Amino acid sequence: MLVLLLGCLSKQEYCLSLNSPIMEDSLLGVVSVPNQQCRQKLFLKPLLVILLLSSLIACDQGKKEASPLIVGVVNSNPGHLPIVEAFKTRFQAISDKDNQPIIWLEHSEAGMEQIDFVLDSMAAQHVDLIFSTGSHLTKKVTTRFEQTDVSVVFAPSFDPVRLGVVDRLHHGDKRVTGVKVGGSSAKALEYLLMAQPTIKKILVPHSGLSRVETYSLADLKVAARKLSVQLVILPVDNESGLKSALENIADDVDALWLLHSKYLVPQVDTYVAAAIKNSLPLASGTGQGANGVMISYGRNAQKVGYQAARLADQVSHGVLPQDLPIEVADFFLSINLKVAAKAGVEIPSVLLHQADNVYIE
Repeated sequence: MLVLLLGCLSKQEYCLSLNSPIMEDSLLGVVSVPNQQCRQKLFLKPLLVILLLSSLIACDQGKKEASPLIVGVVNSNPGHLPIVEAFKTRFQAISDKDNQPIIWLEHSEAGMEQIDFVLDSMAAQHVDLIFSTGSHLTKKVTTRFEQTDVSVVFAPSFDPVRLGVVDRLHHGDKRVTGVKVGGSSAKALEYLLMAQPTIKKILVPHSGLSRVETYSLADLKVAARKLSVQLVILPVDNESGLKSALENIADDVDALWLLHSKYLVPQVDTYVAAAIKNSLPLASGTGQGANGVMISYGRNAQKVGYQAARLADQVSHGVLPQDLPIEVADFFLSINLKVAAKAGVEIPSVLLHQADNVYIE
């Protein structure tokens, strides 16, 4: 039937007065009918044209790509770059699979003094979603876009409620969700005591330069009281102050501790050197096992980035960020046997069997 109608719509030369009522053109594959028959069916031409045009338009629309998703990335802490890269890699892979193009507006190493300009620029470019790192930076992002429909996904934040990023961990009032990384200190201390049950006094350098570090120390104090361990708080004001303070560790100190801190974590090598020199175990609630911390229980940067990407994917598909509960990062036990051997610290096999990562080189 469709072939017949197409024949009626074709040029007049295909409507021939033939002896036979219907003749198939073997070369063109078109069914030709007498002129009278064509004239009788011409009333179908307008309707068929409309149907054909509608089909072409529908097909053309189906072939059009989805509108690009404009994603901003802001970070002011070099220590968070592995998380940023993991987020971008995973979110791009997910979007490619969904045929969703992305335009990246990236400021991965912007200083805090540049952030207002960066955010204004993103707003001018009609950003849809922003990935931000750290609590202080995320607060600035959410404040800037509070009266807009821009969604925010963050990672990491030590404690987004205490640090004022959100008012609660689920069903908040802001268009924001993300990954919390605090909460590992108590278990990290348990693992340290499992390795060295005789520990009674732990030296804890503290710069007091960030609220994250202060909250990290507060959590450690709560855990230490429960486990009857004394913390010796060592105030340090800068990198040279830390080195100087760790050069003369008292003989009654049984272990060293590295707090969550963007000022202290970059100096992990100083902690490692002091632990080896004084034959002391070094522990932390940060994910610094690969960098020399003997007993580390904390987040994995790559997995935190992947976790944030999964949240961003849900947001990009229409889920409101405030309807996604703030997630807690998975924590991993890491043992650095190489540094422990240099310090003469024995790690029992029962702890090694529980470890997620063991570094021997």
